[in-house]
Amino acid sequence: MAKTVKTLDDFKQSLFSEAEELVRVTFPLKVIELDSLVKSDLFKISNEEFSVEKTMAAIGDVFQHAQATAEAEPPAKRRRSTTPAESSANGGTNMSLVPSNALILGVIDRLKPEIHDLMSKCNQVKMWIQLLIPRVEDGNNFGVSIQEDAVGEVGRIEGEVVTYLDSISRYYLTRAKLVSKLIKYPML
Repeated sequence: MAKTVKTLDDFKQSLFSEAEELVRVTFPLKVIELDSLVKSDLFKISNEEFSVEKTMAAIGDVFQHAQATAEAEPPAKRRRSTTPAESSANGGTNMSLVPSNALILGVIDRLKPEIHDLMSKCNQVKMWIQLLIPRVEDGNNFGVSIQEDAVGEVGRIEGEVVTYLDSISRYYLTRAKLVSKLIKYPML
C-alpha cells in the first residue's frame, strides 16, 4: 500500500512540474512560434493562386482525359474493373489527374501535428488543475469555483481543437465526393 501511495505521489509531482513548465514556458514560446508561422509565406495567399482560370484549366484537363479514354475504347467492350490499378491499366479514368490544392495541403501538413500536440497538452493541464482542486467544504469555496471555471475553459479549448480536426476530415471527404462526381460525370 505504501508503495502504491509513493508511486501516485511521484506521478502527481511529475505531472505538476510538467504542467507548470507548460504554462510558464512552453505555451508562451508556442504562441510566439505560431505567430511567426501566421506571418510566414505559408499563410500569405494571393488571388492569383486561387484564380478561376487555373482551376478551370485543371478541370478541363480531367475532362479531356476522360473524353479521350471514352473514345479510345468502344462501349461494347467495356468491362467493370475491380481495382483502381486495373482501371488505370485498362484505360479507365486516372484519379491522380484531379490536382490537390498545394496551399491547403501545406497548411494541413503543418497544422495537424500542432493540433494533436495542443490536445495532449490541454489534457495534461486539465488533469493538473483537477488534481489541485481541494475537497469542497462548507464556506470559502471561491478558489474551488475559479479552478472549476478554469477546467471548463480548458475543456472548451479541447472541444474547439476537436472541431478543427473534424474540419480537416470534412475537407478531404468533401473533396473526395466532388472528385468522384467529376470522374463519374465528366461531360457536365
